[in-house]
Amino acid sequence: MSFRERMTAARAIGTKNYAAAIEACKRMLSENKADYFAISMIAFCYEWNGDIANAIIYADKFLARFPNGLDMLLLSARYWATNGDDERSYHFVCRAIENRSETQIFFTSRSQMPKMRVYSSARSSLPRHFLQTHAPDRLDKSI
Repeated sequence: MSFRERMTAARAIGTKNYAAAIEACKRMLSENKADYFAISMIAFCYEWNGDIANAIIYADKFLARFPNGLDMLLLSARYWATNGDDERSYHFVCRAIENRSETQIFFTSRSQMPKMRVYSSARSSLPRHFLQTHAPDRLDKSI
């Protein structure tokens, strides 16, 4: 059933029917409370629908599990910026910049998580794409 709900949500998003997409994703959550794909899609759909207050609720749920989720960090930064809290917005922007991940990966169970390569703290904390253009001498070519 989850696949069918994902397709329903995808079609609804494609036609900008965000209310229907939210309902489909909530049905996915009723089957699996740890479906972080559904949680993130609900956050985005609320934002795209103009309901940033509900979007931040789901962004916070996502960030509780994946604290470096780039898209949710940026959504949180936009939320706080629109509410006039520049300090909190700045905090989320800084966390997003520090985030090494350039893609979002959604896992429904711990067994699906790949083995992660551990990087030495001696390596640069700057994002790879930044280093390629601004500091190629600091780029670790072995990665």
